[in-house]
Formats: sequence, C-alpha cells, structure tokens
Amino acid sequence: MPNRYVIDSHAWAEYLRGSPPGRRVKEIVESGEVYTTSLTLAEVVSHVANEKQDSALAARAIQTISEIIDVDSALAIAAAERQGRGERKMTLRHALLIEASKKVGAEIVSGDKKFASARAIMVK
Repeated sequence: MPNRYVIDSHAWAEYLRGSPPGRRVKEIVESGEVYTTSLTLAEVVSHVANEKQDSALAARAIQTISEIIDVDSALAIAAAERQGRGERKMTLRHALLIEASKKVGAEIVSGDKKFASARAIMVK
C-alpha cells in the first residue's frame, strides 16, 4: 500500500515557492497518495492571490496533484469535537487536518510548529 499524506497550507506554500522545504514536500508528493482538504485549498489560493501571484495556477496544481477532501458535515463535526476538547490547544483548522488524516489513513505534512508533537512530517 502506498504512503498517504495530507498536505497542509504551509507545506503547499513552500512547495509552490520552490523553497528548500518545498523541495522536501515535492519528494513526499511524488512518493505516495496525496490529499488536501478543501479548506487548505482555499487558504493556499487566498495566500497566493494576496501575494499577487497566479492563484488559478496554484489551485489547478493542487487539484491535479492531490485528491481534495471536502469538508462535509461529518468531518466538520469530528474536528469541532476534537478542538472543543482542547487537545493540544489546537485551532479548528488544525483539528480538521488531523481528522482528515484519520479519515484517509494518512500522515500530515506540515511546516507548522503546532503539528510538531502530532503524527506529522515536518518540512521546515
């Protein structure tokens, strides 16, 4: 069974920049099945647009490279319950990524320090 990864917005931003951490993300992306939540897709597209870059190109790249996990009501509720329990003082966004990774049996790929203690592959 191939490795599975849920890529967060920080990791995608590095990937799109082509930075050293982004090159690590590229290696990971090329080595298994890749997933992105619809919220992460929106965050990255917004970030790229704010930087006056081609947000449509960024959206197409992520949608081509990864399978999009829609934030449906079941995933939203599971994330809200996790975040509501106050686990590791996480944000709802972080709880959503954890729940999405559980849903597809994947590891999280991130550069966000808040995931350092979680089961995540850190790229920065």
